[in-house]
Parts: sequence; structure tokens; C-alpha cells
Amino acid sequence: MRIQSPAASTLALLVLILLTGALLGCQSLFRLTSVDKQESKKVQRWEYCLMSPPYPTPYGWKVNIYLGGKDETIDSDMSSVAALNKLGADGWELVGVSDEVVNQGNQTFTKFLLKRSIASALPDKSTQQAHLQEFFEH
Repeated sequence: MRIQSPAASTLALLVLILLTGALLGCQSLFRLTSVDKQESKKVQRWEYCLMSPPYPTPYGWKVNIYLGGKDETIDSDMSSVAALNKLGADGWELVGVSDEVVNQGNQTFTKFLLKRSIASALPDKSTQQAHLQEFFEH
């Protein structure tokens, strides 16, 4: 029977610890890679709207918002900044501005294009309330 020195035993233990750490690190790396692949499969969905330039009314400045059949008029200021801030607070992001020349070149009509993410993965409010009620009843 061969007796090992304390230095050899310590070295063998250190090698064993390093190999175990390397194997666990590789396993974590592979797990992260598979999660990244799953995340990349999600498709980002967007909805778009157009905003008109501001126009004066007896009740202050207004802009029209065109949401593909769900048109609305909101308050603004002369510069459109108030309306853009309101839309930004609702998740809309300005992605483009277009000028259209009309009336034989005598007038320019500006359109603002905005987009926001569609949170299709989120349950609607009634589903959320049902889940909360079920949670608190148990």
C-alpha cells in the first residue's frame, strides 16, 4: 500500500473541485443557451396609429388619432408636444413624420406615425381578477 503525501492529496482534491466546477459551469451555460433560443422564438407584435397636426378649436388645440377604425380626438397644444407626451405615456413611440403636399402645393399636411407593443401574452383584466379571487379563496 502506497502512502500519499499531504501535498499530493491536496492537489488531487483541488483538481477534483476544479473539474466539478467546470462541469457545473458548462451545464449552466447550456441551460442559458437553450433559454436564449426559446426567448428568440417570441415574435414582437406592434400596433400603429397616425396623428394629425394640431389644429385650433374654440376649446383649445386638438389632434386627431387614427387607429384603423377607432379614431379619436385628443387635447394638444400648438406644437403637438402635449399630445405626443400623452400618447407616449400610453406606450406609443414616435417612429416617423411625413409631409404631404396638397392643394396644388399651397399647403403641407404633416402626419405623425407612432407604434406600440401589443401585449398579447398578458391576460385580460377579467382573467387576472379571476386568478386573484381564486388565489385568495384557497
